[in-house]
Amino acid sequence: MLSSSSFAAYPPIRDGGETWKVGTDNLTVPIGPLVVHPGAIEPVLVELKEGRVWMIIRTQTLRFYESFSSDGGKTWTPPSPTRIMAPDSPAAILRLNSGQLLLVWNDVSQYPITGSWRQYLYAALSTDEGKTWSPSKRVAPLVGADTPASRGDYPFLCEAVDKTVLLIYSRFGFKPDASYEHPHMELVRLDPKWVAP
Repeated sequence: MLSSSSFAAYPPIRDGGETWKVGTDNLTVPIGPLVVHPGAIEPVLVELKEGRVWMIIRTQTLRFYESFSSDGGKTWTPPSPTRIMAPDSPAAILRLNSGQLLLVWNDVSQYPITGSWRQYLYAALSTDEGKTWSPSKRVAPLVGADTPASRGDYPFLCEAVDKTVLLIYSRFGFKPDASYEHPHMELVRLDPKWVAP
C-alpha cells in the first residue's frame, strides 16, 4: 500500500531472497517543511544484536524517523522521530565486523545552510546499537570546488578486507557535466578509527 505519506514494508520469506511477501503495515510520518517527495521513503535497515530490525526512514521533517520489527520484518512499530537531524535525503548504515554501527548521512546540524541541504556527507559510529553516536565527521565531498548548488548524497557502504570502509556516493552541481540525471560517482575509503578515535 503506497501513498504520498507512507510506504509498505516488504519482509522477505526465508528462502534466501528468491521470493518476497508484501508487509501488512502502512508506515506513515508527518509531512514536514521540506516537501520534495512527501512522506516516508527510502528507508535503510540493519539487524540489531538483540534480533530486532531497525529501520531508519527518510522524511521531510529535518530528522530521520525510526521503526522496529521483532518478527523479521512482518510487522513494524509506528514510526517515531529520532534525534538524528537530516534533510530530505537517505542515509546509509553498516554493521562493521567489530560490531559497531557506522552511519553516513547529510548531517545538517553540522553546517550552515547556504546552498543545498545535501551539500556534505558526515559519518558517525555507535558502540551501543544506535542509542548514542560519536560526533559526526565530514567525509565527503573532500575535493573539488563547492558551489551553492553542489550536492553529495545517496551514500552506500561496504567494509573491505582490511577493515576500512568504502563509501560511494553521487555528486553533482560542482561541474557543468554533473547533473541530477547524470551525477558523478565518487569513492572514499574511511578508517572507522578516524571516524571515532
